[in-house]
Amino acid sequence: MSISFNEIPGISKLFTDYLYSFDKVRELYAFDYRSESGFESCIEEKKRNYIKEALFTRDEVADVLRDQNINFDVSSKTFENIELLRKENTFAVLTGQQVGMLSGNCYTILKALCAVKLSDELGSMFPSYNFVPVFWMEDEDHDFLEINHINIFNRTNELKKISYFEKGEQKDKYTKPVSIIKSDEFINDFIDSLANELQPTDFTSNIISIVRKHYIEGSLLKDSFAGFMNSILKNQGLIFCDPSDRKIKNFFSYIFSKEIASYPTACEEVVKTSADIENEYELQIKPRALNMFYIHNDQRYVVEPKEDELLGLRNLKIRFHRDELIERLKSEPEKFSSNVVLRPILQDYVLPTVAYIGGPSEVSYFAQLKGVYKHFNVTMPVIFPRVSVTFIESKVKNFFERYSVSFTDMINLSDVAKKILSDIDNTDIEKIFTTYRDEFRSLNFEFIEKLEPIDRNLTQNFKNRAEKFDDTFDQMQAKFINSMMKQNESVTNKLNNIRNNLFPGDKLQERTINILYFLNKYNLDTIDFIFEKLNLFDFNHQLIDLSLKTVDSR
Repeated sequence: MSISFNEIPGISKLFTDYLYSFDKVRELYAFDYRSESGFESCIEEKKRNYIKEALFTRDEVADVLRDQNINFDVSSKTFENIELLRKENTFAVLTGQQVGMLSGNCYTILKALCAVKLSDELGSMFPSYNFVPVFWMEDEDHDFLEINHINIFNRTNELKKISYFEKGEQKDKYTKPVSIIKSDEFINDFIDSLANELQPTDFTSNIISIVRKHYIEGSLLKDSFAGFMNSILKNQGLIFCDPSDRKIKNFFSYIFSKEIASYPTACEEVVKTSADIENEYELQIKPRALNMFYIHNDQRYVVEPKEDELLGLRNLKIRFHRDELIERLKSEPEKFSSNVVLRPILQDYVLPTVAYIGGPSEVSYFAQLKGVYKHFNVTMPVIFPRVSVTFIESKVKNFFERYSVSFTDMINLSDVAKKILSDIDNTDIEKIFTTYRDEFRSLNFEFIEKLEPIDRNLTQNFKNRAEKFDDTFDQMQAKFINSMMKQNESVTNKLNNIRNNLFPGDKLQERTINILYFLNKYNLDTIDFIFEKLNLFDFNHQLIDLSLKTVDSR
């Protein structure tokens, strides 16, 4: 089952037009993701210009990826896919995400599974080519507070945020790239908190063991991220790419050099496209004159134009001539990193990408980048919307069935509450008791009239008993009303619990909950179940019924 994104609040108009009215936005993208011919055209163009102006070869890219993935606990299938990249008929299906704790929110796992599944689909469509899934680890962001925590439902089914802080201290601002952050002794407190909050199941011990295996004191968070992902994805053959690696930064030098030499051209391309669409759509990207950062003393700083045609680092007094910065790029490539404008260009310059799996925001920001791709002479890939999913548990399914409500009903909590409670309250207790009391009193009066001539004393005794019984009506009515109120409170609590399961923090489940909640409850093979149920070509929001999964406790 699936739900149109038009029924889900908070989804950008550009994304819904991309899904349901593609002709409106066709000119903003290079290829049509809905058709086989769109992929075919992208493949042909990529064949013509991949590494055409590059200072590296396919073999060198494969060598770097091999060396990186040795550290990530990958399967043999991953190394087989890396070897395929050496061949000219091999292309990449790419996705990526910030390096979050324990993979971050569920959509990270969905992206990875979509990349694997689309690679398989394209292999069937185009049997003369190879397609391999690649996960680009966005590990140079410095938004540590965005990635240092996970959310799960705890033992009392409450939404619980579990955070990790270096040295156990929270800062207001972080400028250190995630790529150089190592776990310290406080990582054990994080894992202990997770173990204490997870609902105890037959699988909890194994889940926590996997976490402890990868998140250990002294390990880089990026290595822990990739290792953990591979532990739960098992033999999917996903290739991880770490863009902070000095060797791969060498491959980026052409793009960074051109950005420095030609600025603000890339910025102007984004501004030009933005001006064309800003009246219709909300813009995702605000470009800078230079779309790059420089890492100084382990902190990441924006590179920006300064006085006298010099370049400098924001908030510092350091200055460079343009040529000097290009020379530094040659000697210290690891000190340069991209922002959101250049990141896709770097990805698709280094890799033979034919498709990028992106969520709603990513699909939207690619709409502003077509001119930037042309500026750098890099093929813009097919932008393929990732599968979007809410997982339906048994308790949710049972609630839906009992109260005749649906996923879309649950979007508006107040409306669904009124619907459910009105169905329960359709019995008017006060009216029932009033009618019954009136009928009882009328019938009692008739009895007394007929019985009194026979025996006045017995009739008085009957009358006294009848009056006592009459007095119980108010008591019983109050008890029934109280019972109804308790039932409503119980239903309201259940409703809030179900709403919180589907929209934790008023967001889609996939954007809040970590996959460990589900793996702990339903076992690691839940990944295989999800992979099987994902429908790549249903571009609505999908509902996957976890009650259909057989839990294997082995």
